Amino acid sequence: MAAMAPTKNDDQPLHILFFPFLLPGHLIPMADMATVFAARGVRCTVLTTPVQGFTIRSVVDRANDSSATGTPMSISVVPFPDVGLPPAAQSGRDLATSGDYHDRFLQTAELLREPFRRFLSDHHADIDAVVSDSLFHWSAHAAAEHGLPRIAFLATSMFARACTDTLLRCNVFESCSDDPRAVVSLPGLPHRVEQRRSQMMDPTKRPHECAMFQLVHAADRSSYGELFNSFRELEPGYAEHYRATQLRRRAWLVGPVALASGSVEDVASRGAVAGALSPDAAGCLR
Repeated sequence: MAAMAPTKNDDQPLHILFFPFLLPGHLIPMADMATVFAARGVRCTVLTTPVQGFTIRSVVDRANDSSATGTPMSISVVPFPDVGLPPAAQSGRDLATSGDYHDRFLQTAELLREPFRRFLSDHHADIDAVVSDSLFHWSAHAAAEHGLPRIAFLATSMFARACTDTLLRCNVFESCSDDPRAVVSLPGLPHRVEQRRSQMMDPTKRPHECAMFQLVHAADRSSYGELFNSFRELEPGYAEHYRATQLRRRAWLVGPVALASGSVEDVASRGAVAGALSPDAAGCLR
């Protein structure tokens, strides 16, 4: 049965602005998620930079070719911030091999703030909601300035997010030895979760990153809700824990969104944009 298009009071389809982070592991799943909305008659605009727009062009074209409701998806482009990165690095390639490239890439998250604000200022009357990457914490305030509900997109699982939230709320290092091999327990989770201290982000050693994650979580708490690229059958205990016990926030599991964008081969080819696929990729996709 064809899904009916959600509409506003004037019988126009809902228009959602999707604002993905620029790394492929965030960009591609959000574009896939937009196709899930578009397939149900929602008008979707993906706001991104030129290289990233090229990366997801096939996703958008495929969604529009198969649409029975006109052109539900479009891409709007803002310039990639000039942080001295070559074009290849702008697509997320080679970041792991260059700490300098990695740090510069992260600067773009802050420098995209003003282009995003300007876009909302020019187009907010035509937009009904914003789905933005959780890492763009400032987008929550920008959307609120124009009376738009903001929904945070998380490329991680509910399990991973629950662990991160526990780390931010609880001083898990207080009773732990400084030995990097020391085992640290994360309290209050459905299962016993332990990590070596060396595997964890220590706020005393990485204060700027920890401060950023605090801002991210505060923005997500103030948002209308959260979208996860996961599904309840994968992590039922954490879906219940996250919504009912730990954070009591609106959260929807709508994954795996890659299934909305075509065959396994299509998914694999888009995943290769950032570099060679893992030898285990075929098995993971199956």
